[in-house]
Amino acid sequence: MARKGKARGVAALEKKRSKEQLATAARLAAAKGGFFAKAQLVAREARRAQGPERADQPGAAGPGDAQGAGKVPKKKRKLHVKSKLGSSAPSSMASSRRSGGGGSGGGGGAGLVVAGATVLDVVATSGGSVAGINPKAAGPYRSQDRILLVGEGNFSFAAGLSTIIGGSRLVASSLDTRQEVMEKYGMEAIGSLQALRLARGKAHHGIDATKAEDLRSCLGQVAAFDTIGFNFPHLGGATAEAVDANRAMLRGFFAACKQVLATKSSDPKSRPGRVAVTLRSTSFYESWGLENLAREEGFRLLETFPFEKEHYPGYQEARTNPAARASPGTEAATTRVFVTKK
Repeated sequence: MARKGKARGVAALEKKRSKEQLATAARLAAAKGGFFAKAQLVAREARRAQGPERADQPGAAGPGDAQGAGKVPKKKRKLHVKSKLGSSAPSSMASSRRSGGGGSGGGGGAGLVVAGATVLDVVATSGGSVAGINPKAAGPYRSQDRILLVGEGNFSFAAGLSTIIGGSRLVASSLDTRQEVMEKYGMEAIGSLQALRLARGKAHHGIDATKAEDLRSCLGQVAAFDTIGFNFPHLGGATAEAVDANRAMLRGFFAACKQVLATKSSDPKSRPGRVAVTLRSTSFYESWGLENLAREEGFRLLETFPFEKEHYPGYQEARTNPAARASPGTEAATTRVFVTKK
């Protein structure tokens, strides 16, 4: 009886260990950029590699099979899952509709089960990133920074960023009210907001990026933000009047940022606060004179680099008015990072 009980205990331990291996394999796949469907594929491959439980393995003998219970348990074959997943992922952007602008959105899935854990559980692991697997930086955003995103549309950018660097220090905001977000983007927004929440990120709605008081309302318990991001600001239109309106919006945005950005005087341990603005590299957007607008408000250009949509898994392109027409791509987009002048 003692041997039988011991064999059953070993079987239970082995079964638990196998489940943990499968769950870990799924998390690794999702963390490496495979995202939802590919994580499910890896989980299936892991189950196939494990194979069905054989009758001669511990725990397979019936309650009356004393002979099987008395056998020395065979050592289980180690489970190795080789991932061939790429890093491609959808991307998104959205344009602004009023002063304060709209921006990037969406993404995030809901309730997909992989080896006993949902993909959103992967987002929740280690604050949205798997320790030792995901990089702790994406574009201008670092996991140690207090980050504010303005002009979100369907919140897919925020959700994608939170899967890479975690969401505990991330606040994402939209000009739209929550009801407007739901009406415009539906399940895209629901999935993204759920993913952001599971990553311990925060979402605010009805935030005008040109108003300092609105940005202050996003601070919560922190004294200031280290990085403020605005992706694809655009009030709409392509006329000369539209260009002037967009310039005025960006001036207001930079002026408001100065009120909530970290400085050496407000936080000696932090680096100077940064503002990251992403625009498509076309003649229309270049005509706005972004660098000159920033300079007028006391900022200088620190660095420029291409916008890499692969850094933000699940980023879905979306306009502020999704019914208008399809969103332009992000292939020819550039992120400019500004700091305050010394």
